[in-house]
Amino acid sequence: MQAMKSRRPTQQDVARLAGVSRATVSMVINGITGGRVPISEETRRRVLEAMEQLGYTPNPAAQILAGGRNHLIGVFTYEPFFPYEQDNFYFPFLLGIERQASREGYNLLLITRTHGNKEPSIYKDGVNQLGLPDGSILLGAKPNPRELLSLIREGIPFVYIGRRKIEGCEMDWVAPDYIMAGYDAVQHLVQLGHRKIGFHGLGLGWEPYEDKVTGGQRAAAEHQGVEVIELTERFSGLAHARWIAELQNLGVTAVVCDTLEGYETYHKLAREAGVEIPRDLSLIALTEAEAYRSFAVEPTSVRLNRPKVGEEAVKLLIWRLDNPDAPRRHVRVPTDFVVGDSTAAAPSA
Repeated sequence: MQAMKSRRPTQQDVARLAGVSRATVSMVINGITGGRVPISEETRRRVLEAMEQLGYTPNPAAQILAGGRNHLIGVFTYEPFFPYEQDNFYFPFLLGIERQASREGYNLLLITRTHGNKEPSIYKDGVNQLGLPDGSILLGAKPNPRELLSLIREGIPFVYIGRRKIEGCEMDWVAPDYIMAGYDAVQHLVQLGHRKIGFHGLGLGWEPYEDKVTGGQRAAAEHQGVEVIELTERFSGLAHARWIAELQNLGVTAVVCDTLEGYETYHKLAREAGVEIPRDLSLIALTEAEAYRSFAVEPTSVRLNRPKVGEEAVKLLIWRLDNPDAPRRHVRVPTDFVVGDSTAAAPSA
């Protein structure tokens, strides 16, 4: 006959061995030491020794029901793929999240279940997947506004990586300081003699691009005769082949691109038009020039300090857990301006 498996020890077993009540065992496990009947250090020691002797381990689900923290941080992305690969834009954020969570004594719960051809969703079959962790960090360029509003209504703590603007939804977020990045870019170009500077990106509905343009305009306002020209809408119906000629018509001598793809597009169009970078036209890629990518002309760019953004997101989330009713907080992490080979003195200078 097959031997019966030994029964898993319970809190009642621990209480019996330690000579205390089951409620006392529960309070020790959940870290509750105050109240009308304080738990002495001697009692706590007896409970811990009984747990060790019996091989008792707390049930995480029971701890959650008891109101204690389970020291789990959830990570969810609205991107099609979870950022496992090092060449994924969001991977360094995840690295920083993991690093800081470890320092703080938290484990990560990665919400990675695929959704077939559907958009990634926090709610699977109507069930909130962020219910188990104490709080969560969300990633992704295009969040679902309805889901974020639902999380707020349900009181689920979360921090978004990236500034996100959703009507009726005030949330905690941490983002690279794109305003200062735009400011630094224009200041650099002004020092090189540029007076008409174009900004081209994903459009003024895209929060990072809006911040970059805002920073550029602030810098331009500090210098007489300097103008920032937003090109995205102006060029939206214009064939690519006409872009360089239109820049010349506008008198633009430098373009700040929102993405690496935009930078490479402008470089290609300039080469085809016989315009040399940076002698005839300066270009800036106002994002991070990934080390694994090669460029014909190394771009002047910014270092976004993405691991630091992930670390700050964890710090903010833990602060939120300790301060659930405090006003929402926003953290901008400084960027580093990196001068490459794609900017030079303005042609007229």
